Amino acid sequence: DFPLANPVQTTPDDIFVAKLSADGTDLMFGTYWGGEDLDYVNDIAVDDVGRVYLVGTTRSEGLPTTTGAYQESFVGTVLGCEVPFGQDHNCEDLFVTKLATEPGTVLWSTYLGGSRVEEARGIAVDAGGGVLVAGYTGSPDFPPSGIDFGADILVSRFDATGGTLEYTYLVESGSANRGNGIAVGPGNDVYFAGTLGVPASVYLAKLSGAQVASARQQVPGVNTLTGNHPNPFNPRTTISFAVGAAGPVSLDLYDVAGGLVRHLLADEQLAAGPHAVVWNGRDAAGRLVPSGVYFYRLQVGPWGETKRMVLMK
Repeated sequence: DFPLANPVQTTPDDIFVAKLSADGTDLMFGTYWGGEDLDYVNDIAVDDVGRVYLVGTTRSEGLPTTTGAYQESFVGTVLGCEVPFGQDHNCEDLFVTKLATEPGTVLWSTYLGGSRVEEARGIAVDAGGGVLVAGYTGSPDFPPSGIDFGADILVSRFDATGGTLEYTYLVESGSANRGNGIAVGPGNDVYFAGTLGVPASVYLAKLSGAQVASARQQVPGVNTLTGNHPNPFNPRTTISFAVGAAGPVSLDLYDVAGGLVRHLLADEQLAAGPHAVVWNGRDAAGRLVPSGVYFYRLQVGPWGETKRMVLMK
């Protein structure tokens, strides 16, 4: 029975977001936010026109995301978890959500994570509308590329649409590091704070605008599974994606039971850049498949992403 006003979600979940009038007497916006499992928000930012940005961590595979967001699907898996999570829980992905409060609207929402554990504790918006988050990752396949490390503080920047992850800056150590806060100064200098080592020491850092630009240039090209169009479809749909660097690419189709329907690409050597593949609604034997939900997974080296499509006849 939490008070709601212009909500974007009315089903009780783990998170609430509320906006009060300047004198604290009126509830101008109130909503639940989350999925079916544990979700929590660790920081909030507001831009100069009043849009709200949330960052937090989730074990929910059904936390709402938006079409075209950088990572629409949950990646952390039950079997991939580390202590203290164990195999009874999904590993945690971080999430970023942008809301308008008048009226209540989800502008964009995305997961960000690899196959193990991510969390985020800081968020900031820069002068260009980019969204910066500070947090922690323990995943060897954390995007935008498969980087071999044990545990890192992360600083990641999304563009204003939430559809592009422009760079990730990492601070490596063998311990469970935490990125705890982030701010943006003049000239898009980035300041962030966290802890390093065991026992933990406070860690403070500044990235100048020039260093940020350099970090963006040095990150390998981003692999992106944009999605399929139309969706739902009958009988053909086009799957669009981008490859960050030339190399072998696989694109596989599965039914809802996890059975392989067809290889659309099987370790095909593709150049870096955008690509598209058409599926005609047939399986590997050339038979038309029945109506229903299907999943397609793009695999580029250690990076992979899965999305859903619906065939309606």
